[in-house]
Amino acid sequence: MNAQASEIHHPPVKDPNWTDRTMTEPRIVTERIAHMKSKMPDLGVKLGLDDVAVDRLLAIELDVISRPNVDPKTSLNEKISSEFGSDIAQKYEDYQYAQVGSSATSAVLSAFTDADVPLSKAQSEQLATLYATAFRDWNPVARAPDPQNISMKDVLEQMNQIDRYIISSANSFLTEQQVSVLQQTQDRALKSKQAVLGL
Repeated sequence: MNAQASEIHHPPVKDPNWTDRTMTEPRIVTERIAHMKSKMPDLGVKLGLDDVAVDRLLAIELDVISRPNVDPKTSLNEKISSEFGSDIAQKYEDYQYAQVGSSATSAVLSAFTDADVPLSKAQSEQLATLYATAFRDWNPVARAPDPQNISMKDVLEQMNQIDRYIISSANSFLTEQQVSVLQQTQDRALKSKQAVLGL
């Protein structure tokens, strides 16, 4: 996976303070697992795993993301499949994308409320599903020829493509006014990121 989910579940791979040695220190690993579980309180229920198994699964993820020059998504799926089975690996990937979709939707909900065109519960759920699908299909890191050396400019271009896909698809369940609000929100977010990055 998972570029966007990674922002939620673990620190940036290139963080100079997050070394392989640090990642394997028992205290740090325990703290990271606890933090990850706090962000995913229903993970065990969704995957049908007990608390010990969830700890082990997250420990595998921490181990994978600490290793340089590997594709985190592929390697994680392989390792989870080998220990828990391919069904659990697929459920975890689906869960992570669902988390990303929910997070992306939560980030824009206030814009609809402020514009006096709030989303209904059904619309919010549809938008979250749409975001999850978009990030799965258009994952900017996974689509890069060289994921280890992808530039922020390339990431933003892929994100822009995701935004266009979201707008096009959202027309089927959002009103014209709501689509306009979503478009404006996306445009502001993109310009803000470009300004921060000096692009």
